[in-house]
Amino acid sequence: MRLRFKCLAVIENKKSAVAFGQNEDCKSKHWSYYRKNHKKNLKEKRERKRIRKWKYKPQELDNDEMKVELLTRSLQLALIVW
Repeated sequence: MRLRFKCLAVIENKKSAVAFGQNEDCKSKHWSYYRKNHKKNLKEKRERKRIRKWKYKPQELDNDEMKVELLTRSLQLALIVW
C-alpha cells in the first residue's frame, strides 16, 4: 500500500515539475517578445538582474519534508497524509 502511494506521489511530483518547466518557457518567450517591442533605456539602471530560470522545488509539508520522503520513511504517517 505504501509503495503504491509513493509511486503515485512520484508521478504527481514529475507532472508538476513538467508543468513548472512549461510555465518557465512560456514566461521566457513572453519576456523576449516584450523586449523586442519595448527597448531598454540605457540611461536607467536596475539594481538587480531578473533570474531567468528557476529550479523546480517540490512542495514541502509542515515538517519540511517532501511527500515522497515521508512515504519512504513511514507507513503510519503516510496514511495520515494521504
